[in-house]
Amino acid sequence: MKIVNIPDELTARYAEKLIGNIDKAKKADPLLKLIEKLEKTIGSLKWSALMTDAYKRGGKHDVDFVKSYDEQMETVKKSVTMLDMVTDHSRIVVKTIKADKDAAKTLKKEIVYLDGLPKVSYSVHKAFTEGEKEDRKLFAEFLKSHQGKGDNPFRELHVDDVFRDKKLLTALHKYAKKELSAENIEFYWEATKAKSAGAVQALYDKYVDLNAPNMLNITDKSRNALLAGINADNWDAAMKSIKTQVKENINDTLKRMRTLDDGELKKYL
Repeated sequence: MKIVNIPDELTARYAEKLIGNIDKAKKADPLLKLIEKLEKTIGSLKWSALMTDAYKRGGKHDVDFVKSYDEQMETVKKSVTMLDMVTDHSRIVVKTIKADKDAAKTLKKEIVYLDGLPKVSYSVHKAFTEGEKEDRKLFAEFLKSHQGKGDNPFRELHVDDVFRDKKLLTALHKYAKKELSAENIEFYWEATKAKSAGAVQALYDKYVDLNAPNMLNITDKSRNALLAGINADNWDAAMKSIKTQVKENINDTLKRMRTLDDGELKKYL
C-alpha cells in the first residue's frame, strides 16, 4: 500500500480555520473534535518506516513484516471508521445550517467546505481499502509459497485471503460443515455476487429470515433492516452490516482452524 497522506481538508488546523467560528448549535464542535482525532490516528501510522524496510529487502516480505502490517491495519480500520463518521457529521452540520436561511447566506464558504468533505473522506477511504486489497493478494501468494511441511497454511491468513484461494476455501468450508456453521461461508460467497433486488431477496429467504433453511447467527435488528431495505429498494447498508457480522463468524471458525495440527488438517485439505 502506498503511504497515505491526509488531505488538508481533513486536518484540524484547516477545519478549525474554516468552521471554528460556527455556533455550537450548528453541531460543528463534534465534527472538529472528530477531525482532530482522525488526523492524530492517521498520523500515528508507521507506513514510512515499514515500507522503507520492505523496499530495502527488495520487496521480499517475510512473516514478521506481514505481522507488522497487520498491526498497522488495526489503526487503518479505526481511521476508516472515523472517515465514515466525518462524512455523516459533515452532512448533519450542512443540513442544520441550510435550515437557517440567515446562516446559509453568511456561511457560504463553510458550506462549500462541508459539502466537499464526504468526497475527500471517500478518496482516503478508497485509498486504504484498495491498497489493503492489493497487499493481501501479494501476502497470500508469499505465504503460500513459503509454507513448510509442518506449517498450518491458515495461520497467517485472513478471511478474505482464504476466499481468494479455492483450495483453502474448500477446506475451510469442510471444517465449517463439521462445526455446523457452513452457512456463513456460503452466504459470504453468494453475497459478493448479489447485485439485484431479486438476488438479495433470495439471500434473505435462504439465510436471513427467521424461518430460513440456512439461518445465519446475526442480530434480529439486522434481519429487520434487510427486509425493510429490500422493500424500500435500498439494501446496501443492511447487507454491509450482515456481511460484517458473518465475516466475524467466519473469522471465529478460521481461528480454530489455525490451531489444527498436521493430522487434523489432512482431513480437510
